Amino acid sequence: AYTFSDSFWYSAVEGEVYALSSFFTAVVFWAMLKWEQNVTEEEEQGIRGHFTKADRWIILIFYLMGLSIGVHLLNLLTIPAIVIIYYYKRYKVTNSGTFFAFLIGCAITGLVQKAVIQWSIKGAGNMDILFVNDFGMPFFSGFAFFFVLMAAVVYFGLRVAKKNNWNFLKLGLWSFVFMLLGYSTYFTTLVRSNADPSVDMFNVDNPVNLVGYVSREQYGDWPILYGQDFTAQIQDTKITETYIKANGKYEKNGRKVEYVYAPEDKHFLPRMWDQSNDQGHADYYANWAGIGKDQQGNYERAPTMGENIAFFMSYQINWMYWRYFMWNFAGKQNDIQGTNMGNVRDGNWKTGIGVVDQIRLGDQSAMPDSMKYNKANNKLFMLPFILGLIGLLHLYRGRGAVVVAFGGALVGAVEAALQQCQAQHQTGAGDEFHGDLRCSERADWTRSRPIGCLRRPRSGSAQA
Repeated sequence: AYTFSDSFWYSAVEGEVYALSSFFTAVVFWAMLKWEQNVTEEEEQGIRGHFTKADRWIILIFYLMGLSIGVHLLNLLTIPAIVIIYYYKRYKVTNSGTFFAFLIGCAITGLVQKAVIQWSIKGAGNMDILFVNDFGMPFFSGFAFFFVLMAAVVYFGLRVAKKNNWNFLKLGLWSFVFMLLGYSTYFTTLVRSNADPSVDMFNVDNPVNLVGYVSREQYGDWPILYGQDFTAQIQDTKITETYIKANGKYEKNGRKVEYVYAPEDKHFLPRMWDQSNDQGHADYYANWAGIGKDQQGNYERAPTMGENIAFFMSYQINWMYWRYFMWNFAGKQNDIQGTNMGNVRDGNWKTGIGVVDQIRLGDQSAMPDSMKYNKANNKLFMLPFILGLIGLLHLYRGRGAVVVAFGGALVGAVEAALQQCQAQHQTGAGDEFHGDLRCSERADWTRSRPIGCLRRPRSGSAQA
């Protein structure tokens, strides 16, 4: 399945995070299938319930996820699929139950991103400020106390779970502990920064600065499910003090400003949000939605909910996801960066099937030789795409497998697009992120067909 993958070949030859991130994604999903296999064996032996021996695989999964956070957050998008697998194996399956399992998976993903990755370090950093500035203790004393306190809470939680036979709580607590253990690899950045290397982003030689590092503040912030449009007016500002290590304590060295917008300018699912015109984002939104400016240079109106959804589907899903996906499973036009939707010359996906390509892109034979024979012009004739569909149909014999395979791909696509909320003029990094994620999932479908053929009984043999 990876042989023809443009994105994976690209990741294989660059010193980036995506290859290792894809490895973690594959290992986590493999471990969940091993858990399913072990649960089946236990059920055959009459062993049922939560926190059985098979559930050690789940604890391993969360440990691997903790490790993968230190590489890339891509791996967290497997959580909804894993929750659905768990639901199908441990509960009576219903349509409503599947939907709620999906919602729980999304909630766990968000909880990991906020509580585990950010709030845990932020709480430890605030406690370190308290211990150093108010109690006169050395640096890292509050940081260490925070995690000792957390360990004590988990310990008493495990005792309560054992006493009341709450095995599901026990499984959840152990999974949380091992995810934190994997995530603790970030502490090496504290050690490195204290050695004063020449390249020291965020200067994370203390727990307070580590908060901005793990929160990836250098990438900025944007609304995901609720927030403002690019036409919103700033109503107020929220000031947060920032600190540095100096003179044996934490001293204030500046302020971080966050804009506060009027409630009437906020709504569900804002997709056109970036007010900055440094790269022409706001003007692009306005041109795309047909919003003019008045004599003072202000936008005449805010984009409608329908326009936000249309932009989400046409740009963030179609252009920034589906295009990368089809590069790998249908074919690629060239390696010229395509930044504008509707540009039929640069960076589109193509099949090599004349009739299909002409409908979408026009007569490709009329292209100049310099573009017609571009080294990145790959004609796959949609064969990998068709093999993937055949693999998905093969999985249809097991309803749960189809839900996990198709649902995992669909959820990952939508969730990635929602989380990134990309504005116009994005760079090729989307190829690495979207392409690698989608290839990982699609590969499961593609390889399921030949595996199914190998397992098919020969003519005349006994059916299982």
